[in-house]
Amino acid sequence: GGVSATASGGGGGGGTGFFFGTSGAGGSGTASGAGGSGGGGGGASADDGGGGGFGTAGSQGTDSGSGGSAHGSAQLIPLTGGSGGGGGGSSTVGAGGAGGGGGAVLIFAKENITIMPTGQILAIGGSGAAGTGDGGSGSGGGIVIQAFNISLRGRLNASGAPTTAGGGGNGGMGR
Repeated sequence: GGVSATASGGGGGGGTGFFFGTSGAGGSGTASGAGGSGGGGGGASADDGGGGGFGTAGSQGTDSGSGGSAHGSAQLIPLTGGSGGGGGGSSTVGAGGAGGGGGAVLIFAKENITIMPTGQILAIGGSGAAGTGDGGSGSGGGIVIQAFNISLRGRLNASGAPTTAGGGGNGGMGR
């Protein structure tokens, strides 16, 4: 026995990047899941997932999956990565997968760190995919740079991914 093509199902909730956080709740065939401490909520049948949250909250999906809340410390103690968006729900087949949260980057030097004009340090969240219910995008991650002297002429980016799937929620900003 296979799965019927007319079965409906909810999208999975997004995972949190925070040690003490809670993941977003998965959606059911009739109700969307709530976002957690970071993780976006999954969409109900054919509904969109919410974006993951970290430095700022993720946005709600167009149809229903709620975004994950902002969480953690502004000083990035402890250093954690971003949170994933919630998956889209499916009324038939082909629900959109959610984007993952951006990573955690720590660069430490005893003396000097120089990031040249063409240099980039990125911890960007991943975009949710399109489907019968679109997936929510992941939040940005965390970047910490410590040194006696830091010369930053390049670019740091810990942004959440915008939705490219239409209805999925945008990921929140990182730290």
